[in-house]
Amino acid sequence: NTVHDSGQLDQLPEGSRPETFKEQVRQSMKNVCAVLEQAGLDFRHVVFSNVYANNYENRGIVNKVYSEFFEYGNTPARATVFVDRIPRNSNIQITCIATTDLSSRKIVRPAIMKYGPEELSMTASPGVWAGDTLYLSAQSGYIPGEGIITIDLEKQFRQVMQNHIDVLKEAGLGLEDIVSGNVYLRNINDSAQFNKLYGEYFASRVYSVRTRLQHNLGYEGNNVRVRISFIAVRTKN
Repeated sequence: NTVHDSGQLDQLPEGSRPETFKEQVRQSMKNVCAVLEQAGLDFRHVVFSNVYANNYENRGIVNKVYSEFFEYGNTPARATVFVDRIPRNSNIQITCIATTDLSSRKIVRPAIMKYGPEELSMTASPGVWAGDTLYLSAQSGYIPGEGIITIDLEKQFRQVMQNHIDVLKEAGLGLEDIVSGNVYLRNINDSAQFNKLYGEYFASRVYSVRTRLQHNLGYEGNNVRVRISFIAVRTKN
């Protein structure tokens, strides 16, 4: 009951690209829309999206244009990844997962996670159900109402996990229901410390599928050292 959309770049049908970055983002979203329409779907059906951009300074433009395509408060879960290069010299690439059953799509938002100007809180839902599959947005060490208050990796990681635990609890799930995760480290040299911390949360359980990578050369203008997105499943009523 899902459609997986390949990453869509910013090319116009004839192969050129719009001149401004704002229009490039809009074209990428239009290209996503064209794929969804071929499946008989639209943006209301999207439950998760990955946004890849090559310039952290453009995040405001990305969020503004991206939000044009979704109903306020009903956005999909999302992970934004700032990368060094995108194919065909593009500046943006967007991919998504959509459910074919709109009635099964439901937003999960703990009361503590309110809309605000920081991170993805205005452009992503913390979690979105697609039937019995829960897609969780990438979480950083952002403390609701306070922001990133430490550059310590361990403290940031534990906040990341607490943020996810809050979403899982709201959905009636737990860490044991996670089946897949994507870990984005600011510095891949943090892997050893990260793995030790990660094992504390999953050592007594079967490990989920996991991907870990360094997403850029560390030029983001913030103190985020780790982000993680998860997919969880409901195996019992």
